Amino acid sequence: MKSSIETVSPVERKIHVEVEPERVLAELDTAYRTLSRQVKIEGFRPGKVPRHILERRFKAQVEADVAQTLVERTYRDVIVEQKLDVVSSPTVDALPMLKLGEPFKYDARVEVRPVITAKDYTGLSVKRGKHEVTAKTVDEEIEKVQKSFAQTVPLTGRDVAQKDDLAVIDFDATIDGQPFQGNKGENTTVEVTEGDFVRGEVGQVEGMKVGSEKTIDYTFPADFRIKQAAGKLAKITLKLKELKTKQLPKIDDELAKDANLGTTAAEMREKIEAALKANAKAEKDRETRTALVQALIAKNAFDCPKAMIERGIDAMVEGGVERMAQQGIDVRQLGLDLGKLREELRGKAEEEVRGALLLEAVAKQEKVEPTEAEIDKRLEEMAKENEVPLERVRDLFKRPERREGLVIRLREEKTIAFLESKAKVEET
Repeated sequence: MKSSIETVSPVERKIHVEVEPERVLAELDTAYRTLSRQVKIEGFRPGKVPRHILERRFKAQVEADVAQTLVERTYRDVIVEQKLDVVSSPTVDALPMLKLGEPFKYDARVEVRPVITAKDYTGLSVKRGKHEVTAKTVDEEIEKVQKSFAQTVPLTGRDVAQKDDLAVIDFDATIDGQPFQGNKGENTTVEVTEGDFVRGEVGQVEGMKVGSEKTIDYTFPADFRIKQAAGKLAKITLKLKELKTKQLPKIDDELAKDANLGTTAAEMREKIEAALKANAKAEKDRETRTALVQALIAKNAFDCPKAMIERGIDAMVEGGVERMAQQGIDVRQLGLDLGKLREELRGKAEEEVRGALLLEAVAKQEKVEPTEAEIDKRLEEMAKENEVPLERVRDLFKRPERREGLVIRLREEKTIAFLESKAKVEET
């Protein structure tokens, strides 16, 4: 076999391949022997069908299959021989016909990983938020926990609705004086707050006395699920039947236990503060990476393989579908335009691919590589976070593909840390 490579662009190669006639004949012989055992032709036992009969019936199909087989097998040999770092499957310009006694020649195009020398990667300008965790933010999070365990109880001591009360109402709505699907409701609990009626936020109840009625005007949202009412102005008669309020639990040891945040209020506060700090760090790290990558891309133009961008889009779409499935959403029922969605994701996917390639280039140029101690430390962290034995995690990451994935992640993190240490960082 002979092969040569033509450079079409920094990320595209054209492969010229010539397969010797003897190999073509050998592949044809193999194909006809296999076919002879598979086909059933009257008058012949399996494996005993004469070749000239097979050629008369199946010649075109066999030769097309052999041509495809030759491409698939020789292409892999050429990739190894020419040491090409390919990122796409080959596109054959035109699959030629086999000619007995002559070499089989074909040309194929393939995308390769670009060879990048990163430049101007020190002194990058980065803007990010401070993401501080203060006593106030911890207090606010504790209040959210407190509210999540609130109990609804009847309101005593007054019978006139005030803002933030819970009101039990009956309602009767009409559009142009006519009822419609879902126009009535009984013993419906709503919040006495400005907002949207269909979300249970009815500020107009404020000032009403238990037992009284009131008629209000309300325009349903244009995308309201009941088409008869969507975008229409309705008159809604409200009758206030009862007032309720939310009774908050005390912020004490019992709340900590109920919320599974420790056994004491102090421990709950510590856990919440630790979680907030972890989230703040993660968000800060995301902002830093995004800013550094965007600045790096702005200073380094290069051709990017289309196949890598398409794979990036694939990963984003698959990740989104998987997340929706975990939430119990059947993506098939959403009527998504996948073509439009892919185009919307293209810019982000290209940024991710370009960023990953540039970070890889910087790591290579700066000889950034995780040490065995750093790898082991990360495994210990993973075991602790997932509450599994360390040995089990170590065994899992003995698998080459998993270990390589971990090394790539750690290498990128170290590269980001290096760029950050050399960057001009402004916190806003």
